[in-house]
Amino acid sequence: MNTLRIISLIFTIFSQFSCEDKFYKEKFDVKYAIINKTDSIIPTIKVNANNGAKVWVFKDVYPGKTEKLTFNIKRDLRTSEGSITLISSFNSKDSVYLGVAYYTNWYYLEKNPAAFNIYKDRIEQVK
Repeated sequence: MNTLRIISLIFTIFSQFSCEDKFYKEKFDVKYAIINKTDSIIPTIKVNANNGAKVWVFKDVYPGKTEKLTFNIKRDLRTSEGSITLISSFNSKDSVYLGVAYYTNWYYLEKNPAAFNIYKDRIEQVK
């Protein structure tokens, strides 16, 4: 009986520290730097994955400030393919939008890490 409990305990411990967890953390990580290049505070910046399935929101981003985002396609998005958009809202009627990326088979198809400059009239990916 004691041997069975020990084996069960060992199995539980190994399952908690599997390689799959490291795989999720590193292989599918995507990193963004989003920079406010305007001369005013941006009230809301949204990174929208899969039409709202997952949305990250940054509030009151000051001029010159860089917001950083790291997410994992497998862990956070949980779909093997989809798109990501960046939306900067200056007020209820004025915003700029950029289709940032697409991923398929869990792989991000754009430059990673990526940086984006937000201006009053557009969003540009830093080359």
